[in-house]
Amino acid sequence: MIRITRAARSSAVKAKTAAMNQLKALIVTASPGLRDSLRDLSTRQLITRCSGLRPGTPTDPDSSA
Repeated sequence: MIRITRAARSSAVKAKTAAMNQLKALIVTASPGLRDSLRDLSTRQLITRCSGLRPGTPTDPDSSA
């Protein structure tokens, strides 16, 4: 039982790390305005802020790239 629990926890930690690495890689390629607004946030704040982002119609050339 302990072995299964330990394996599940290890898997969850790896998934969390992979998700944060992917999110931070996306931020690197984001528009300068968005990138600047997300730069100094903690991990928890970053997740909260990004969970509220939704795609929309581009209003300028920078947001459509």
